[in-house]
Amino acid sequence: MDESLKRDRTGPPDKQRDGQRRAAREATRKRLLDATVAALAEHGVVAYSTSMTSEAAGVSHGTVFTHFGNRDELLAATAEQICSELTGELESFVVSPSRSNRGQVGALLDTAWELVCDPRFQVVIDLVVASRTDRELAARLSTTLDGYLDTVAKRVGAWAPDELSTVDGFDDRIRAVVASLAGIRAVESVGGPLGERQLAHTLATTILEGIPTASP
Repeated sequence: MDESLKRDRTGPPDKQRDGQRRAAREATRKRLLDATVAALAEHGVVAYSTSMTSEAAGVSHGTVFTHFGNRDELLAATAEQICSELTGELESFVVSPSRSNRGQVGALLDTAWELVCDPRFQVVIDLVVASRTDRELAARLSTTLDGYLDTVAKRVGAWAPDELSTVDGFDDRIRAVVASLAGIRAVESVGGPLGERQLAHTLATTILEGIPTASP
């Protein structure tokens, strides 16, 4: 048989099969990560086991380790997926307009608080806290968390009016506020409400330091 005809006959199906295998692998990986998020949210990091992931995903336990080398790799990938999803959803958040600088900062803080209160983000916080004795996992999770908080801070800062966002050090202040809110949320998750309204007021006062405010 002519070799060119043979290649023409066998080439496209092979490529198609490769594409189908990649798509199936990616779909299984996504299902495993989604199942891990659900298991962590329901059972917590301490009680979590990889068998919970395989059961929730409807696959064999060995399939988990076909896609992820070990438990830590799965947990790190789960945090990365969560932060990637949350980053993609930032555009859906809208800050309500206000007549004053103080009102604008309050609206920005409300939005930042809503972002860090997402149940999926709480899973990331739980993972970071639980990994404090695992230096390698902690480093990877910290990088993921820092990247997400930076993205949130930049996005929240972009919503600020010019009279606020052009003040020296505003970006750093927004980053500090977002990180602080994430910390408040983490503590609340284990110790009960801390009165975030008062804390938000204190943070607003801090970020407004040195920023001239307009009358309502």
